[in-house]
Amino acid sequence: MAQWAVQEAQRIMGPARDWDEIHASDLTQCLRQSALNRKDPQPMSREEAVRFAVGYALQEYFFGSEDPSQEFDKVWYSSDGFYRELPDKSILAVLEFKSTGVYMATFDEESIRDRDGWLFRTATYCAKHGTNTAHFMVYFLFQRDIDCFTVVFTDAELRAAEKRMDERRDILRRSFDSKGETLPSSDTRLYDLECTWCPYLVKYCPGRVAPTKALIAEQERQRKERTKAKAATRKKNA
Repeated sequence: MAQWAVQEAQRIMGPARDWDEIHASDLTQCLRQSALNRKDPQPMSREEAVRFAVGYALQEYFFGSEDPSQEFDKVWYSSDGFYRELPDKSILAVLEFKSTGVYMATFDEESIRDRDGWLFRTATYCAKHGTNTAHFMVYFLFQRDIDCFTVVFTDAELRAAEKRMDERRDILRRSFDSKGETLPSSDTRLYDLECTWCPYLVKYCPGRVAPTKALIAEQERQRKERTKAKAATRKKNA
């Protein structure tokens, strides 16, 4: 039964997209990976399927079903939800559901500002829907708890996000038009951490393997330090 549930999640959340459509999610990650997702699609892992299924279930519980995707400037956008004014239902804010393995006690609005992928995509959602405000509901995986944060973008930030999205769309469009024969540079990643979970790293980006292994080792070192510090605190307070 558990295996069936995972297979269903993989089937529902992992359908292959074609070369004609570009989605906002394609543009807010490494563009090389987005092209390879079309050219050489990989099956979603069990861990990914479970994580996304839980995220979608919680998102729908709090926000309800997503509105249909909308196309703006040759890119498809699909926000998690909207906060609307009644009775005319004009959009006052974009709603985004996110999950993180970061500890809740160390997370604040500045933590949102540090997450380029979250902020970039959400800023473009705001720009396309005529609002400067976004509400983030963040689920903390290890504490199994939720907190909410509000970000108000300036008009300049929204214009910059739209310009950046247009530039990245044009790069990816050229790759899509070649059916992936021409791949974008791996330098189009938003941050190095993307490489740690990329299924194409070894085959398509061999030059990134060593730096990525070093990054993973450093993350593990920091994790052990945090675990050691927490154990010392518990012992002191016992």
